[in-house]
Amino acid sequence: MTITNQQRRILKQMLEKEREGIERGYRQGDAEIPESVIKAIVAQNFVRNSLEVSVEELLPFEMRFIAELAIRVASLVISAAPIEKQDELIALLLHNLRQVHHQRVAAGEVIKLRWEVDGHMQPNVATGNEVN
Repeated sequence: MTITNQQRRILKQMLEKEREGIERGYRQGDAEIPESVIKAIVAQNFVRNSLEVSVEELLPFEMRFIAELAIRVASLVISAAPIEKQDELIALLLHNLRQVHHQRVAAGEVIKLRWEVDGHMQPNVATGNEVN
């Protein structure tokens, strides 16, 4: 699917709004955050919001769908790098994925969904008073 110029403008506006919020939040702190980290956070939040909507709209699905989507999204992001650097990035991803994933889940940086488990709807990740 090709996006129209109008859709691209809307996405750019959404991205800019996300960037302003992130930059405002980090400017209030004392720590110096590298621009590359801020850009990664902006992109991550934008993509997470987009994926959350997409995944919710595609419910119900099997676990294989999540694995396939994760592989496809990671591959797309890696494809943005020069071809001669892509194997290096794949190795870096594979080396760090488990640790970084657990850190992000603990920090609440997740796609939030509800699943039916034993006839009850439960969140995929417990938040606040919820217990899985």
